[in-house]
Amino acid sequence: MWKQIEGASRYFVNEKGEVLSKAKKDRIIKPHKSTNNYLMANIYFDDGNHRYMTIHRLVADAFIPNPNNLPQVNHKDENKENNNVLNLEWCDEKYNSNYGTGHARQVMATSKPVIQKNRNGEYVAIYSSGKEAERQTGISNRNINKSCKKGIMAGGYLWEFV
Repeated sequence: MWKQIEGASRYFVNEKGEVLSKAKKDRIIKPHKSTNNYLMANIYFDDGNHRYMTIHRLVADAFIPNPNNLPQVNHKDENKENNNVLNLEWCDEKYNSNYGTGHARQVMATSKPVIQKNRNGEYVAIYSSGKEAERQTGISNRNINKSCKKGIMAGGYLWEFV
C-alpha cells in the first residue's frame, strides 16, 4: 500500500520503506546513506524546495499513529537499513538513546582504554576505560584521567591512554 508523502504530491512511501517517485516515470528511488548510516531519499516538495529525508521517518509519518506527538523514530532491531513499518516505533530521545545496545555502543564510542603502570613505569594492567579501572581498582576515574593527561600519579600508579 502506497501513501503520499505530505507536501510532496509526486512522492509515495510504502510499508516496506520504499519511496516511489511519479515525477517523470513511476520509479522506486534508490536511497542514499547519510553520514550516520540512515537511508535517505531526496524529495521534491510541491513548494519547489527539496530535502533529503530519512526513510524511516517517512514510513512512520505515513503509517504509524503518533497520538503523544513523540519526536523520534526507533528501529526495534537496531538495523538502520530496516525501514519496514513493523520494525519502527515512535519514541522520545531518552528511550531511543537507551534502547537495546544503544547505551553500550555510546559508551564504547566515547570511552578510551587506559594502561596502569607501577612507579617504575612497568605494565600492571589494561582497562577498557577509566570507569572500568575505577570499578576494579577503587581509584577515581577523574584522577585516572588527570594522570593520563598530565603524567602525574593517581592511586600510586601512572596511567596512560592507549
